[in-house]
Amino acid sequence: MLASACVTQKVDENVGKTSAYKYNFSSIYNPAETNLHPLVKAYCDSDTSAIVFFRLNVDELRLGNKNKLDTVSELIIKYALRDVYSFQITDTGVNVFNLKIAANTAYTDGYFRIRLEPNSKNKLIVGFVLVNSKGGSRIILDIDNTDSNLADKFLLEELSAESIMKYDRFVDRQHNYRISSRILSNFAATVEYFKYSDEIIVPPYFMLKNSDDIVVPDSTFTYRIGDTISFPSHGFYVFKISSQDSAFMCFINPRDNYPNINVLSDMLEPLKLIATNKDIKHIKTAENLKIAIDNYWLGLSNNQKFAREQIRVFYNRVNLANQFFSDYREGWKTDRGIIYIVLGPPTIVNISASGEEWIYGENPDVAGVFFLFDKVNCLYSGTKFQLKRDERYQAVWAQAVNTWRNGRIFTITKN
Repeated sequence: MLASACVTQKVDENVGKTSAYKYNFSSIYNPAETNLHPLVKAYCDSDTSAIVFFRLNVDELRLGNKNKLDTVSELIIKYALRDVYSFQITDTGVNVFNLKIAANTAYTDGYFRIRLEPNSKNKLIVGFVLVNSKGGSRIILDIDNTDSNLADKFLLEELSAESIMKYDRFVDRQHNYRISSRILSNFAATVEYFKYSDEIIVPPYFMLKNSDDIVVPDSTFTYRIGDTISFPSHGFYVFKISSQDSAFMCFINPRDNYPNINVLSDMLEPLKLIATNKDIKHIKTAENLKIAIDNYWLGLSNNQKFAREQIRVFYNRVNLANQFFSDYREGWKTDRGIIYIVLGPPTIVNISASGEEWIYGENPDVAGVFFLFDKVNCLYSGTKFQLKRDERYQAVWAQAVNTWRNGRIFTITKN
């Protein structure tokens, strides 16, 4: 069922590798590698400090308790704050939390403070370890408190029976929200709304121009920080200082229940990554969409067990790509998302000031496949990750797509 590729090709010798942090962060994109999956949000509440909020699953917290009925779990958080360019450590710390585990809640939240250098760009590396439990989790995130960056100076809250802090940029039509800031409490932003249009999904060997197309917004309004705001239409909402500026913040509402795959129409579009145009057209014009999608997957292997496993893995990757890689687009449509779904989670992830390096298999200097994603400015989401494309990716891409079309799951293993 699982097709493993031992890849020996060395792709793009001319791609300029960047200086990266000497740690493999592949686990942040592969939930199976860790037993803790924290959500983390950094909020700059002054020029010299930030609050780091975190949220953990209650069931995962119980892993550290000898008695599973205990209502408190002990968590150790270690962090190192590094200057984004020099890698020099500017702050470190260890925090011990006794987190309450309530029977009627799925998550528990906490926070700690860190010291920032004024007007600095930073990488925060945070390790989470449960006492009495093996393993843990390590993540890395940007904290930018320069005058030119505003995004880290805001918090988004979902307003329901109580205010719930959001750790992502996903909004929906069912809730009202509030954006707050201690530094910019009386700030008014220009908000531009854009409807989504059909996008052509292209493989990594297809060469593209490296710029955003300028699109006229479908509507514009002004929002004052601290007021209630809603996002009633599917699309993306771009926050700017003025209409002439690029975005400093973006929230997306692609569809109901995003990023989860809940309805049949959500299952059709990602099939463009592996299906032929003829297959997609046939499914779209079928009288019964469910039967057409089921028949597509079953037709790949002619085996119900294999088809179910292909469906599970493929759409789990789509869901994770949406969680990890969304910018102003759905995550599965981004460069990182496309590669993640078709090839699977990378073996090695190196993170630097200017982007990410993904390695599948062994080090590409020996054997494997190397992808470089540059972190670039974006008109609509502030920044995005853009693949350095290369025609020599065509061989491994064809191998991966053909594997899926032959009723198997593609992954690249270490040699």
